[in-house]
Amino acid sequence: MTKHQVTIFHYKSCSTSQKVLDWLLQNEFDVQVFEYQKTLISKSLLLEIVEKSGRPISYFLRKKDKVFQELYKDQECSQDAWMEHIIKHPSILERPILVFKNNAFLARPYQDFINDFSIESIK
Repeated sequence: MTKHQVTIFHYKSCSTSQKVLDWLLQNEFDVQVFEYQKTLISKSLLLEIVEKSGRPISYFLRKKDKVFQELYKDQECSQDAWMEHIIKHPSILERPILVFKNNAFLARPYQDFINDFSIESIK
């Protein structure tokens, strides 16, 4: 079996993120774990996620997050501004995000990820 490389933007206290990571490891993926709340995420890395996903950065906002609710819930921001907010407050970035060679997507809810995921989706 060929191991497929994947990067997971992970938060270990998140049960969904942990379930996805466990599934990837059990299915013998070559997993690079990026704990984005411990390691500063760069604007260039956020831009790469956006470009590979084909979605706006707002798709990756964790709108139920306490910090988001307190600071940003009624704001309309540019993509650049949202990236700056995520860098300043990484908890507002939804998780887990999976990044493959040419693809990036939000792997939640977990059951949808399990039902919809395939090796072909990462080629």
